[in-house]
Amino acid sequence: MGGAVYARLDDVRSGRSSTQSRSDSPPADARDDARPVPLRHALSVMIASDPGLTRWRAAARATLTAIASSAVLVPLAHARRESATLVLAGIVVGIMAAARVYDDTPRAQRITMLLAVPVTLLVIGAGSLAASRPWLDQLLFCVVVFGATFARRYGPRGSALGLLAFMSFFFSLFARAGERDFTLSSVSIVIAVAVAYVVRFGIVRDRPDRLLDGMLVAFRARAATVLESLARTADAKRDGRWRMHRLRVSLAHLNDTALALEDEAAARRHRSAAADQWALDIFEVELAIETVADVLEGACRVGPWAGVRRAVARTARALGAHVRAAGGERDAEARAPDGLPDSLGSKMRFAEYIIAHRHPWTSPRPADAVIDESVTAQGGSTPLGLNPDEVAPSPESLRPTLRLAIQAAIAAALAMIAGHPVSSARWYWAVIGAFVVFLRATNRAESLSRAWQRILGTVGGVVLGVVIADAVGADHRTALVLLYLSIFGAFYLAPLSYAWMIVFVTTALALLYDTFGNYSSALLSLRLEETLIGASIGAVVASLVLPAPARLSVDRRAADLLRESSRAVDALTAPDATSLPPSARLRWARGVDRAVQRFRQTTRPVWEINLPLHTPRFMDSVRAAVDLAYAVRHLVAHSGPGDDVPVRAAPVSEWFERVDAARAALAATAGLPAPLAVGARDADIS
Repeated sequence: MGGAVYARLDDVRSGRSSTQSRSDSPPADARDDARPVPLRHALSVMIASDPGLTRWRAAARATLTAIASSAVLVPLAHARRESATLVLAGIVVGIMAAARVYDDTPRAQRITMLLAVPVTLLVIGAGSLAASRPWLDQLLFCVVVFGATFARRYGPRGSALGLLAFMSFFFSLFARAGERDFTLSSVSIVIAVAVAYVVRFGIVRDRPDRLLDGMLVAFRARAATVLESLARTADAKRDGRWRMHRLRVSLAHLNDTALALEDEAAARRHRSAAADQWALDIFEVELAIETVADVLEGACRVGPWAGVRRAVARTARALGAHVRAAGGERDAEARAPDGLPDSLGSKMRFAEYIIAHRHPWTSPRPADAVIDESVTAQGGSTPLGLNPDEVAPSPESLRPTLRLAIQAAIAAALAMIAGHPVSSARWYWAVIGAFVVFLRATNRAESLSRAWQRILGTVGGVVLGVVIADAVGADHRTALVLLYLSIFGAFYLAPLSYAWMIVFVTTALALLYDTFGNYSSALLSLRLEETLIGASIGAVVASLVLPAPARLSVDRRAADLLRESSRAVDALTAPDATSLPPSARLRWARGVDRAVQRFRQTTRPVWEINLPLHTPRFMDSVRAAVDLAYAVRHLVAHSGPGDDVPVRAAPVSEWFERVDAARAALAATAGLPAPLAVGARDADIS
């Protein structure tokens, strides 16, 4: 190939470095190539895992709010000669308001943050009045748990306000605030929310004009790391199950990033030919990388032919270098990589052609582009803010939100009863352990997954907290710095792993006790015991009281995916399919992609590496869903004009056969009738 991709491939074959073949590369790319490969890969993974730096901003907001509100409120408590623990509720409410408000627009976010003040003051006031009557205090806590869970019915705002209400009541118990302490507690909430408002909308505010470019950088980094991972997998002497699982997860994340990019572009600008072509380029680059992965799987099935795998590794590495450089010529002809069978060589030629000729690395700047007030899809309705009544509609007699609220209240009451004998002063740790089991769940499997992650994270946090607190000793300044770093880590990792979030939260708690001067390893052991009690009770309640089996949600999502794929195949095999504009063809493919994305999210608790719930059968169904979307994407490539993508990955009959096989596997998993085969259709695409 005369272009940059094949120049890189020739460099790899001849032993020359990629930097030698790019003497005229931009300085930034030269510096990137000059970095050691492990460091460069680690930086790419970090960039790819946080499209648009949304997690970084959330963590920065939480940490800055914690620092600023502590700097104001702790001296205020000392000036009043009161304990600094009384302002903890305010500091925590401020932190949560800064990082956990997920409304779709800045205006809606501002309203939610302002509503946080009266809601939390009402809860704190009620808790202060009930503090002298333990039975009333516990009854009120159950009511707060019920209301906080039921509030999810009202979307992101209800979820955020419910969580803030729960946390404010929890920390009023933590501080043992009574009627006399209401004034300081309420002042701390007002000040902390004001600080959070300034931090979120002034210091670390969203920048819509830069967000799309940041997400595009993340997509490029993700694409390069996936290709590098494919090369390492091809070079490996053994195909481990964990290695292949990680590869599939990386491809799923690539698809998620591509969908988020297109959503963000659609929200930011009017439709234009430039924007449509850019979205199609993103789609085709993603398809090309998936095709390389398909070639690798085909090479593994061919047999232990080292030459074939080495050819795949060389090509994947060259393509990754090209994507990282984001350059190349457009007038090159694709040629078959050396050492690949014809069936795999045609697919690799397709991937090489696409990556050489598609350059979506600069976001479109159409003349009619506009910036509106909408926030990125990453910062909008996250799983924390989803309404289960809309996410998981079902023929249940109770609404999902009402069912979850009843379960959470029962679990909280049982956790109180079981937690009191262990500790009459710290029983509320058992309650929060039970409450979070239902926080983002919609079915039994999700609740069990959260219970397991809560326990696992607490164990890890106790171990890490003991080690760090013992190492810090009486150095309260170091403990304070590590406390803020733990807060940052908790919010930075929260969207990726609930277990890791709890590790950092527990570590922060140990450091908090250390700064107050009442740390002990026995206290952390007590937290672990209460968490085990609460999370276990939550898991039992989710399984026995009004249970919602994951199978129902899986069946619904599978049926939705089968319907969406049928509509897409019908449209792409219609007589006028070749005349469809790129935006229409892309819309059909992305409809299937989003259905697969929802299916993956629904089945995630039972197919991811989540030891107590791991179910290989559901992993097979997810693979079938992903393969279905992949085959539909290739039908999109076939349905375009012949000069659009002159290199075909495989005959159209192969994609029909894969569509049929994937749909049959999905139908069998969901217990649905076998769908009508499309492989025998007299399609008008070739």
